Amino acid sequence: MLCCELFRCIKTICHVNNNKKSSNIQKNFLFLDKGVCVQGIAYTNILMIKKTVLMFTLLFIFILAPAHLAYCAPVPNPSLKIIIDEKKINLRAHPIFISNHVYVPLREVCDNLGITIDWSNSAQCATLCYKGKQTKITTTGEYTWVNGVKKERSHIIKGNFYLSARLIAEIFDFSVQWNEAFKLIRFDTQSPKSSGARRMSDERIVQILSAGLPYTNEDIYWMSRIVHAEACGESYESKLAVANVILNREKNGHYPDTIKDVIFDSNYGVQFTPTANGAIYNTPSTESIAASLDAFGGVNNAKNILFFLNPRKSNSFWITKNRAFGFSLGNHDFYY
Repeated sequence: MLCCELFRCIKTICHVNNNKKSSNIQKNFLFLDKGVCVQGIAYTNILMIKKTVLMFTLLFIFILAPAHLAYCAPVPNPSLKIIIDEKKINLRAHPIFISNHVYVPLREVCDNLGITIDWSNSAQCATLCYKGKQTKITTTGEYTWVNGVKKERSHIIKGNFYLSARLIAEIFDFSVQWNEAFKLIRFDTQSPKSSGARRMSDERIVQILSAGLPYTNEDIYWMSRIVHAEACGESYESKLAVANVILNREKNGHYPDTIKDVIFDSNYGVQFTPTANGAIYNTPSTESIAASLDAFGGVNNAKNILFFLNPRKSNSFWITKNRAFGFSLGNHDFYY
């Protein structure tokens, strides 16, 4: 049907005479892409034909194509973190962020919340039990049903069944809170949903997130300050990249082997301008601290990158002449 309609439009635009042979019509059509005026077809009509073809192609892609072809599976994000009460949860399957909601791997989170879970693969149903309350969660492949009530879209990624943190809290009457700066979802099992999660200070969050990391408080202190000084006002991704350049150098045998010494390294001149102009001593933002902690935790968006500069502010071009370009992010260019 689509092809017939397209041919009809082409025939109308070109004012093809009804008594023309079909072979002539086909001949005209074959020469259109060459931009040749065949048998009186004006060049403007050729452009109109091309536009018509493009219009119907887009119509097919966005309207007539099956809906499932447009669906892209979300990607787990290692920057998203979970705290349950006062404990950081390390998950094998990372949370995902979809439509302003954080989705978490159901089994792993339930295990950490003390919720027993029994999964039936044949029924695609999870039976959850917590403090005597039993809940059945079923996925139809497209939506999630809780005790027979349709709730939200299902997400099964690499064998893991994902459910929104908000829905888990709703089912078991927990409070849940999102912290944008730390990219953190926090379950408060001691507070019912109606009362909201108890407040947790940034200092306490840093203590919880840094527990178990192979870096000291001094490392966090200096890393967060160089990140803030170099990428203040830029995105989280830019801050994370700056932090990873420091870490990449600290792990590279050609540079000092501590975070502070890498930052204040003066071999071959000042390495980071904030150490010379004093900006290194400014109080870092919460997001700068969060990006530093994520870098320490292994989230690396600048693998093997050792240099960066702001091309609009830099007075030295040694890096651009001697190092291989990696990528641009925010105000900075990054080099290997």
